[in-house]
Amino acid sequence: MHDDVFDPTRNDFELFGLDPVFELDIDELQSRYRDLQTRYHPDRHTAGDARQQREALQAATRINEAYRTLRDPRLRARYLLALSNVAFDEERDTLNDPEFLMQQLELREALDEAQQAGDALAQLDELHARLRKQRGELIERFARHYAEGVLDAAKADVLQMSFFDRLLAQIEERLSALEDALD
Repeated sequence: MHDDVFDPTRNDFELFGLDPVFELDIDELQSRYRDLQTRYHPDRHTAGDARQQREALQAATRINEAYRTLRDPRLRARYLLALSNVAFDEERDTLNDPEFLMQQLELREALDEAQQAGDALAQLDELHARLRKQRGELIERFARHYAEGVLDAAKADVLQMSFFDRLLAQIEERLSALEDALD
């Protein structure tokens, strides 16, 4: 983006001048984000007319959305698949993997058991660490599937990441509540 006109139609990677790849240099992404934010921040355009101010606000909003997408591995994976014309339908996309469905049930039970344990904080911490490790392995698996062009498997990986992200968020909420109760 070396021209003075912001082009909101660029895809998220183009917006930051990055190649559309899963393995990103997050430091480089952050650096380019800061540069774009500085350049297009609405406060820098307060002297402009109403149209210029509105365009600056739209640019800043678009930059923020693209940054959120690219810095999150699951959202970046999903976005890359969308660029490859792989569609997601939240209502219909279900995992037809009985082994993973069983794992989901077991993990939810483990969450409930950890919450009820006498040392709930330690149990939840351990479960959180274990799930983060599994999520990391899943991210690596997505990277392999995507690089190999096995997009159906890559899509299944993203759907599984969604489950792990939701469960990790639930654990973090419960940990926070327990820590607040201890204070």
